Amino acid sequence: MKSSDPIQRRGKFALFVLFGLLACLVPLAAAGYVRWFERNHRLEVETQLTAVVDLKASELTRWRAERLGDAGVFSANPAFTRLVRGFLAGDAGRKADLEAWLARYQEAFGYDAVLLLDAGFRKRIVVPDRPERVVSFVSPRSEKELRAGRTVLEDFYVNDASGRIYLKVLAPVLDEGAGNALLAVVALRIDPNKFLYPFLASWPTPSVTAETLLIRRDGADALYLNELKYRKGAALKLRMPLSRADVPVVKAALGERGIVEGVDYRGVPVIAAVRPVAGSPWFLVARVDAAEVLAPVRERGWMAAAFAAVLLLAGAAGLGYVLRTLSARAYRERRRRPRRFKEARPVSTPSRSRPRTPS
Repeated sequence: MKSSDPIQRRGKFALFVLFGLLACLVPLAAAGYVRWFERNHRLEVETQLTAVVDLKASELTRWRAERLGDAGVFSANPAFTRLVRGFLAGDAGRKADLEAWLARYQEAFGYDAVLLLDAGFRKRIVVPDRPERVVSFVSPRSEKELRAGRTVLEDFYVNDASGRIYLKVLAPVLDEGAGNALLAVVALRIDPNKFLYPFLASWPTPSVTAETLLIRRDGADALYLNELKYRKGAALKLRMPLSRADVPVVKAALGERGIVEGVDYRGVPVIAAVRPVAGSPWFLVARVDAAEVLAPVRERGWMAAAFAAVLLLAGAAGLGYVLRTLSARAYRERRRRPRRFKEARPVSTPSRSRPRTPS
């Protein structure tokens, strides 16, 4: 039994080595799982951002094409051109016909207003009838396109009279009898609050901080075109200098594409997908706070740490139980060892005296 003590010592040593390996491998496995989850979660978020920005950019491109198509009805339309020519020449009877035509069009397609402008961009008919300033705003670029006979979309602007933000689709009405000179312009005025802003504000999945930003480059700045989640009244007012290369909207305006990181207009770290809107001066940015992206990673990290701690505690408890069992067994062996020694020792028998024989 003397060899049992070295065997027990070797067994205890093996148990300590096994627990040491467990103490090293469990945290490593937990950390590896958290890194794996972070990579996959980050990829999932980036895929979602890319899908959102691609979908919305495609929808905006289609929307612009449809609006230009709506305005195209008034261009190269001989019947409409005759009505306009007669009205501008002083035929009062043509005004009622034009008003009825434009009113039906405004109601059918949901435009905020439909206006007939003369060649000097003075408002001659406004449907629905409301107080308006005399001359309509037309940018120099749009005027050049109109006089060349091309339909244009006048980008976001602030109406001087109402202070509201609008867009306009401008369709030229050309006078074929005067060498296709610009006779008039039909302006389809768009209120972005009816479709564009709600469309940009929507998000396909539940999210607290996700947001879509529409911007255009304006001089040395990136100009925000839509209303923002965390700053009301920012449309056409908030600007971001192009020198702020750490801001995703600036990266978009400077030509970057795909997934980018930086800080938003609040100075908060974000992850974003950026891309241009084809056929327009617009850029789209779909962004989400980095803290929201990392929140599930932190949660999994705590869960993995708790699971690792439970495993280590269970291993420690198991090791303690085995050690106590071995110690108790060794103690019992020591208690039994003297008894066995006594049992194994030979017993001496007393010598018998030879009986005396009588002489």
